[in-house]
Amino acid sequence: MTDGIPFVLTTRLELSVSGQAREEILGPVLWPDFLPLALDSPLPARLEPDGRLRVQLLPGSWTLSLTARHLGPMETLKWLGGPAPWPPQEIWSFQAQNVLRVVQVEGAPALDPAQTRLPQDWRQWPAYLLQTGGELRFLTRQRGDVAPAPERLSLERTLWLDFAGNGYTARDRLSGNLNATRLDTAPELRLGRVAIDGEDQFITIQPGAEASGVEVRQLNKLELLADSRPRIGAGFRLQWEPAQNCHVLLYPEGMVKLNGSAGEIMKRCDGQRSLGEIGAELESAFDAKGLQGDVLAFVEMARKQRWLAWE
Repeated sequence: MTDGIPFVLTTRLELSVSGQAREEILGPVLWPDFLPLALDSPLPARLEPDGRLRVQLLPGSWTLSLTARHLGPMETLKWLGGPAPWPPQEIWSFQAQNVLRVVQVEGAPALDPAQTRLPQDWRQWPAYLLQTGGELRFLTRQRGDVAPAPERLSLERTLWLDFAGNGYTARDRLSGNLNATRLDTAPELRLGRVAIDGEDQFITIQPGAEASGVEVRQLNKLELLADSRPRIGAGFRLQWEPAQNCHVLLYPEGMVKLNGSAGEIMKRCDGQRSLGEIGAELESAFDAKGLQGDVLAFVEMARKQRWLAWE
């Protein structure tokens, strides 16, 4: 979803087809009050007057996309769904255009785009999970950018220098008003944990960027806390278990068996290394590139399980 003038909606279908060649009618894929602009399909396909898609299916994996524009102002978009084999859940991405209007999106739970199968270029935008009967509401907070409220941020930074003197741990506390909907760190810093008004946020890296950051939906009266270096959480102990031939995480009630990659990340979470340093060490140790996203995803999961805390 692109919040422009007009509002543009791109519906992407990923089909896994087996069996004989056949014709199927899918959808509906075209919402009411939308005008179709383009249908991109490697298979013979036709958009029916009722908004459903007629497709000549062949065995294999196929990706189809339909682009349409809305005929008027967009305030609410409801989940249409459809009969089987239509999935019971959909993932929607929203690309805001703050120079036209600033909106607050409500009505569906937010997802971490990095943990979905969305196209890579869609993962830079907020994502939402829609189910039967669900809807997204777009509440307009401001139109245009004629006289935006001035950005006024206050930064309180605490630094802890390593004993070796070759690095430091940082804790930043930001408060004030913000016009942007995303905050990124400087490239030399790597976030470990970010909380806005006490609620932990997903940390993401945009395609082609080096810096990690977070999406910011509360622009006014912002209260943000960012920490930098992970360590093993209280009550847990990491050790190598020869009998299991892997690293395990011990806690009073039991044990967590870690796979190889999880163990390599966890043993580096010593409260001294930043996430950037952990990712760089792993890339060097295993002669691989682009592991930073995997490190962030695992650390986010480990934080929720309380396996990790932050210095």
